[in-house]
Amino acid sequence: MDGLRERVFNQMPIRLLTVGPEIKLLERSEVFQHIVLKMRLIDETAFKRMVTEKISKVGSEQREEAEQEVIEDLMRKYAGYAVMSHTWLQNEPEVTFSTWPSIKDHRGAGYEKLEEFCKVVAKDPGVSFAWMDTVCINKDSSSELDESIRSMYRWYRDASICITYLADTSSLNDMARDRWFTRGWTLQELVAPRKIQFYNKTWTRLGFGDNDKEHRQVLWVIEAASGITHLELSEFTPGVGDRHAGGLSRRMVWAANRTTTRGEDTAYSLMGIFGVSISIAYGEGAERAFFRLIEAILTAFKDVFDVLNWAGRPISSNIHSSRLIPSSPRCFLGHVNINNWPSLKDWKPEVPFLESIGLTHHRFRVRLLVIAVWCDQIPTPLMRGFDSSLPEFTGETVVPQDSENRDKLYPTYRLGGKSVNSLLGAWNFVEEQDDVLFPEVCLGVPLELQTTRLEWLREQGTVNKWMGKLDSSDLHVNLNHNIKNLVTFKVKHVMSRAPILHYKWSKKHLPLAGMKVLTAYL
Repeated sequence: MDGLRERVFNQMPIRLLTVGPEIKLLERSEVFQHIVLKMRLIDETAFKRMVTEKISKVGSEQREEAEQEVIEDLMRKYAGYAVMSHTWLQNEPEVTFSTWPSIKDHRGAGYEKLEEFCKVVAKDPGVSFAWMDTVCINKDSSSELDESIRSMYRWYRDASICITYLADTSSLNDMARDRWFTRGWTLQELVAPRKIQFYNKTWTRLGFGDNDKEHRQVLWVIEAASGITHLELSEFTPGVGDRHAGGLSRRMVWAANRTTTRGEDTAYSLMGIFGVSISIAYGEGAERAFFRLIEAILTAFKDVFDVLNWAGRPISSNIHSSRLIPSSPRCFLGHVNINNWPSLKDWKPEVPFLESIGLTHHRFRVRLLVIAVWCDQIPTPLMRGFDSSLPEFTGETVVPQDSENRDKLYPTYRLGGKSVNSLLGAWNFVEEQDDVLFPEVCLGVPLELQTTRLEWLREQGTVNKWMGKLDSSDLHVNLNHNIKNLVTFKVKHVMSRAPILHYKWSKKHLPLAGMKVLTAYL
């Protein structure tokens, strides 16, 4: 029974409720004893026999795997639990851990909700326990609260079923307007459970069948209310998703318009979504908590360039001096939807990145393809904010098609002249040993030169001369005027009329085209 004990104490919620006929609140040790009592006919001999039978199916070399599968089978049969997803009552108190001993004498709306939940769960023969956040977490214990918040995603994922109570909903027709879809914590309570059932305000089922994640009409409502497609819902796994398909920015957008009572919960409620863990420190502030979430994501996953796919207000300089770190999920409302651009949608190079992005103590380290933009005037739409309705494509940078005609195609440009008035740092490119590959549409950040270096670079003459001498210490993120970190720009061959979605350029020829690859600390 060691495996069973380990499962109960390490993977199941700290407390669970029995579902009938009397509702009891059980600690883990009591849950374990409850399960053992139900499994009283399964002693060590019976357990070994079950393992032997399982081995005969999976092979003799897989004994440890067979034992684990037997434990999983027993847990599903005797230790299944349901979780509840809901929004807290606004005008009446909920049943909490501290009020549990006396609440049954008062019979308020909070207890009625708990009771109805347990009645629904009791009808499921495969479920023995129930879990509800209001009563099963002792919020007066900081260590318990920390464990509960960090484990919440896993508890919802491992539950036999999630019962979701929509207090503002009468039918599928008004389900999308329910307050439940606006709260921060309910995002993971939507994506984590493998099986979910929705109930309206009178505890009537809204869907049909065993699992509402397979109910077409319910899925339409979910997508309309949350922006999460049925495919994203069914295939969801914690992490940053496809690094080429904008997985991180897409998930941040899901959370962007949701609210939490405590500001820090905006970040804490996303830990399970991104598969990371940070300590709980209420009082640190929403921005610092979000910074630590971003930091944890960059530590856990390599090459998450999509963390730069945002536009808006950067993190406070009191938290970190880099201007490339977003201040909240709302910044990602200004992200570039990769699926809208053919050259980005199909941009999935298999070449590994030569240098990963990451945070240093004072700066954000990122490998950039720095491009000198030459046009008489940078159009205003280039300066994009997170609430901007301006088009994503705003300007073109000219790149010569062949090296033989390079001198004819390129006039001489000088720093500060009409034709060179900005530097853009593209981050969605791939670097090989001798070449650079990049799509037609580049995503990047607006850059500016250190004022102390301007005169020196002017003395170098043409763009292709000073670009070759450009150093990472020369660059800053340009936050002047309306520039908001993210720009989208198009790279176009001068002599090519047909659209070319992807380019390959020799590193030694980059300065001649007004480009350079370097590691920037911004």
